[in-house]
Amino acid sequence: MAACHRAGIQIKMITGDHAGTAVAIGRQLGLVQEATASPLPLALTGKELAALSDQQLIEAAGNVSVFAASPPSRNCDWSRPSKPRARGGHDR
Repeated sequence: MAACHRAGIQIKMITGDHAGTAVAIGRQLGLVQEATASPLPLALTGKELAALSDQQLIEAAGNVSVFAASPPSRNCDWSRPSKPRARGGHDR
């Protein structure tokens, strides 16, 4: 994971686990930092993701590292936004 971070690759965890469990595992993996004054959630649930617009989903994907309580049927939501997110014109 350290090599990914050095290369600028963001690591995300998508799990069917309860949000509390997912955040605890995310902390152990170094994906979740304790929020100080950040308005960002530590994790988003499948229910919360379903309520997001495409633009909000793109922002969440860039700012949140743990996505919890996500049933397999919801995993296709990650391909929903059509806005390109690659830097420098290259796909990653």
